Amino acid sequence: AQVVADGAFHLLMYALAIAGLWTVARGRRDLVAPGAGQRLLAAALVGFGTWPVLDSVLSHWILGIHRIRMDVPNPLVWDLLWF
Repeated sequence: AQVVADGAFHLLMYALAIAGLWTVARGRRDLVAPGAGQRLLAAALVGFGTWPVLDSVLSHWILGIHRIRMDVPNPLVWDLLWF
């Protein structure tokens, strides 16, 4: 059940990623503005950096869907290493 719940969570994250790409495609005229490439890269880096934190805090700790390793005495250590 935990693996299915994690899969559903990731499916939601893929849907959000598709929505973000659609938003970028809609605003493609703005991508030719000076500095637009840097802003897009910065937003991508923030998004990719935020993902492990959001995944750990939301699905591992708050929702309790699963832990990184459940077969160890202290799974929090592994969750923190995931960051």
